[in-house]
Amino acid sequence: MSAWLVTDESLTKTRNSLIAHLGFDPKKADKMVKGWAKLNRYALMCRYGDTHKAFKFTDTEAINSPVQTHKSLACLAYQCSEGEPEKDMPMEWFSLIGVRTAVENKFKINDCSQEYNDAKWD
Repeated sequence: MSAWLVTDESLTKTRNSLIAHLGFDPKKADKMVKGWAKLNRYALMCRYGDTHKAFKFTDTEAINSPVQTHKSLACLAYQCSEGEPEKDMPMEWFSLIGVRTAVENKFKINDCSQEYNDAKWD
């Protein structure tokens, strides 16, 4: 398995999309996504011994489609699975899995659809 740093832009678009599509409170969305960024850096530390740069929201106001949001969350979860996130960072890990599942269920994401196949792993 490997882990890579999810970009600040991807995390920012995911935050914006959660606010737009799921009605998340912006302050709560900020706190949750910052926790996921820490979780991503934890995985990098577990895998490579390096936490990389600090996370910072970008200036973009762009949002992703629900399908892209789901795929971005799935990618983030994969990138955060090094180490033992469920033991070492349980709040961040389980909130990530829960939100990904909520997006999938609310928008009935079909991972065999053309839209899903066209969405980026970011």
